[in-house]
Amino acid sequence: MNEEVFKQVEFVFRQVFKRPDLLIRPEDTATDIAGWDSLTHMTLINELEIFFKITFTFEEVTSFKNTGDLVKLVTQKIS
Repeated sequence: MNEEVFKQVEFVFRQVFKRPDLLIRPEDTATDIAGWDSLTHMTLINELEIFFKITFTFEEVTSFKNTGDLVKLVTQKIS
């Protein structure tokens, strides 16, 4: 996993969840992070698209199972 991308994704998580101390792990899911509901999920996706200047398809948005999958997807998109 690309550590630099992981840290950048973590930064976006901190901004979206308004928790500057938030630490994510590759295995984290929505049930592991307080406040990660469907609305926050879409906000997170939107902010990642803006931050990385990428676009996700609907299938991609609904495909990842954890933050590690999300980081891998972002890494693929920016490569």
